[in-house]
Amino acid sequence: RAERERDRERELRAYDRAQRALEEAEWTAAVARFQAVAEMAGARADGALYWKAYALDKLGQRAEALTAIADLARTFPKSRWLN
Repeated sequence: RAERERDRERELRAYDRAQRALEEAEWTAAVARFQAVAEMAGARADGALYWKAYALDKLGQRAEALTAIADLARTFPKSRWLN
């Protein structure tokens, strides 16, 4: 139980850092940080994939952004982030 709580806290901190990168328009950092959150496969993984796609689009990397959205749809077909 304690380990799960530590993992959840680690994920929340990583997600918050990624969000700050978005807020500061640090798109490359945001992509990397949201990828790391997605790889944690926790409760925020689907949102991380969405925001990763958003940051990729801001970088002008449309094909990569579409791939991230496709990953989101494939991995989390019922995610609220697909709307």
